[in-house]
Amino acid sequence: MQSWADAEWFLNRPALAEKLTVTVFKVTGETNTDDLSPAPDAWSRPDIPLHALAMLKNAREGIEPDQPGVVGPIKQIEALQQKGFPLAYVGD
Repeated sequence: MQSWADAEWFLNRPALAEKLTVTVFKVTGETNTDDLSPAPDAWSRPDIPLHALAMLKNAREGIEPDQPGVVGPIKQIEALQQKGFPLAYVGD
């Protein structure tokens, strides 16, 4: 417990690279918890796969849900992953 209290899990990590290359997944407008984890779609917190499918299920500028109102932009995210860099979720 002392190790945890001393934040060793955080402080003993390798330094970040001076430069990081990422692909930006830009989400316009406000993002709230209902956008990322809609309660009606995944009522239990541990049900991560359901939360992931429902994330951003409602269309907005720049976001193309696979099934509007049901399944979020999985194909759009997969296309960005094809660039080979980590994805960065960026809100404006």
